[in-house]
Amino acid sequence: MLRLTALGLGCLMLQACASTSSVSSRFQADTAVAAASLMIAARTPEQALRKRYELACHQAWAGKAASQPSHQVIANWYEAGYQQLLEAMDTEAVLVIDITPVLIAPMQMPPANEISDARFGADAGPTYNTWQIGGNKEPSAAGPDKIIEVEARLIGADGQVRCEGLVRTHEANDLQAIARSQCQALGQYLRKMDLLR
Repeated sequence: MLRLTALGLGCLMLQACASTSSVSSRFQADTAVAAASLMIAARTPEQALRKRYELACHQAWAGKAASQPSHQVIANWYEAGYQQLLEAMDTEAVLVIDITPVLIAPMQMPPANEISDARFGADAGPTYNTWQIGGNKEPSAAGPDKIIEVEARLIGADGQVRCEGLVRTHEANDLQAIARSQCQALGQYLRKMDLLR
């Protein structure tokens, strides 16, 4: 019985660690060469969030791929485009991930959470049905999962786009969890397509 319980817990832990992201390609160059190293560049006007995303992505790839966060090499490149990245990089390729959709994704709350009336004041009205006997609040049915979709582009040192695609993820509101999930999925995809060693 104890072994079955341990086995069940092990399976649950593996499921919890599974990536919640998937990658679909829009374009892949015919003559692309597998990169041994790449720079991770999160594209966003929010530089503090760019740094957090890039570091989480870099940590997700620790020991699996030679990567370098772009914020360690070049400051604000959001407005300048890709040329500054290509001139500053000392890796074989740069992976540009436009994380703007992550920043504008609406906040998601678990179905059983209630926002208190005191937070919004009396004018906002009650946030739950006040007629329920004993104040029991039934959790509402969960709505559809919010999918965050970002664009990713792998560019070689020669400036040629090697691959371009979309990364879809189901993570909630934690930027680092989103970055880890997306970068794990991207790493697996790039290796599968022989674009990353």
